[in-house]
Amino acid sequence: FGKGPLTTQTHYDSLENLVCVVAGGMKKFDLYDPATSSLLLYVNRSKHGNASPVTTFQEFPLSKYAIPSTITLHPGDCLYLPVYWYHT
Repeated sequence: FGKGPLTTQTHYDSLENLVCVVAGGMKKFDLYDPATSSLLLYVNRSKHGNASPVTTFQEFPLSKYAIPSTITLHPGDCLYLPVYWYHT
């Protein structure tokens, strides 16, 4: 989080999170349900940790089937982020 547009690599967190936008700006999230997307985004935890190595459809063609739910938070909004949900 910070000033200006920032992009985070697709990853999951091993703890629950609550993300809130307190003032000014907005924050966009692409969320991927682990039940339907983990096999498409996840390759090797020992090599990649909690990050998805997927950067392009050409390199990982099945990743195009991992359809995100997109949400935009505005000031005063909060998002509960469950464990193991991939997000950017």
